[in-house]
Amino acid sequence: MSELYQPASGSEGADFMATFCDRCTKDAAFRAGTGDSCPIAANTMVLTPADAEYPREWIYGADGEPTCTAFNADGAEG
Repeated sequence: MSELYQPASGSEGADFMATFCDRCTKDAAFRAGTGDSCPIAANTMVLTPADAEYPREWIYGADGEPTCTAFNADGAEG
């Protein structure tokens, strides 16, 4: 399993979310004000990687950069 990723600061988290969450179909309803936030993003804000429930989707990829394995770009199928 890859190492879990958790942003080290608010600004790092905002950058990560701008790259992934702000463009993902899983958070589209929340952005539109018509539904709940993506549970992956929400849980990373209240849990730590040491918690069993911490999302396994936020990891360091093979290139060493943080990624969300559940990312599905707006307009993409899936």
